[in-house]
Amino acid sequence: MIRLLTFFLVAITSAKDPWEMVKEVIDKQPFFDDMALVVGKSERIFSYLKGNITLDKQIPIASSTKMVSSTMVMKFIEVGKLSLDSKVTDYIDFWSKDENDTRSQITVKDCLTFTSGYGFGLTKMDLCEVRENFYECVKRQYTKYEHKYQPSIMWDYNEFHQQILGLVVQNISGTPIGTLLKNHLTKLNMTNSFYMTAEKPDLSGALISTGNDYEKFMKALWKGDLVNNETYNKMFQDWTPYPGVNGTLESGWLRWFMGHYGFTNYYECPFYILRGYPEFPQNCTDANVHSDPGFFGFWPLYDLKEEYWFQIVVFGPPLIGSIFGFLVRWLVKPWVDRALKGMEQPSMKELEKSIEYFVQLGKELKNDREALRALERLRPNVDMEQLKEYL
Repeated sequence: MIRLLTFFLVAITSAKDPWEMVKEVIDKQPFFDDMALVVGKSERIFSYLKGNITLDKQIPIASSTKMVSSTMVMKFIEVGKLSLDSKVTDYIDFWSKDENDTRSQITVKDCLTFTSGYGFGLTKMDLCEVRENFYECVKRQYTKYEHKYQPSIMWDYNEFHQQILGLVVQNISGTPIGTLLKNHLTKLNMTNSFYMTAEKPDLSGALISTGNDYEKFMKALWKGDLVNNETYNKMFQDWTPYPGVNGTLESGWLRWFMGHYGFTNYYECPFYILRGYPEFPQNCTDANVHSDPGFFGFWPLYDLKEEYWFQIVVFGPPLIGSIFGFLVRWLVKPWVDRALKGMEQPSMKELEKSIEYFVQLGKELKNDREALRALERLRPNVDMEQLKEYL
């Protein structure tokens, strides 16, 4: 596997405009027929569309919703109505205040970093019922879900963390959560975006948006128009360091592919499991790349070292779309990096070899279900060389 990755380091180059080769990557990647790539800093630098898609097409962005929602919560922190150390129990009347109940110790920071102690992954999350309002929905879920872990020590990818925060800010403001989120979108000029079931939304996955609208969010965040510098730095900090924070059995394996976690975004280290897990590699720390990908392949990415962002705008099939989005992100980024630096790109032959490798990897991840089950069973003491050969 490591040998194949050296495709990106080959010195054979092409005299083409480096951005033309980025277009070739998008055209030739076989994972999505309809896809857009948008690259920018303070303003857009590059965009390219393949197939039947426009940047004004409304699509479900699934988990890429999280950063939009969480920045609304962070505004409450910036104005002093909330703090990272604020305890949830101080803002929700039905929440346990018993010091012997671990739920009473959950803080705002725990919810933003997905370390609240709730550990069921995406296996038990249910939507609000028709006759429930948002308060009643979160209360029912609170009663239903087991709190397995002490807060701050176990990372788990589930949607309840954000629902808790939604009720906290609703109670602080006296404003329905649907209205708070709608106002947030309005301030961002995301006029073509909306939350499904707006009065009782899933703050982690219910946003319908477009490439153009999501770009407005990314640019506002990037330029400091959305949150202040202190908040921005905390958002992209590593809040799940090793040792200190482990992952649950239910969803901790996601970090084996993705890396560590900040405030509702991954601190990326693709295929972390092959790169020194559980120790976080220094080269991943130094690369300082973050993302908030969605279930259908939508992939917003922030490269703080190279100082740019991009978004892969797609609406692929459930789950498989996220795998394909991961592969496209991994395939396309080195070409974007070189184009931004004005560097010559590897030749078409090397591009074709790279795509061939990613196609094969995609087939393994998509079709070999035993491989996926094996990955789920891995533990930190796994034989790494054996795993490299397996993949």
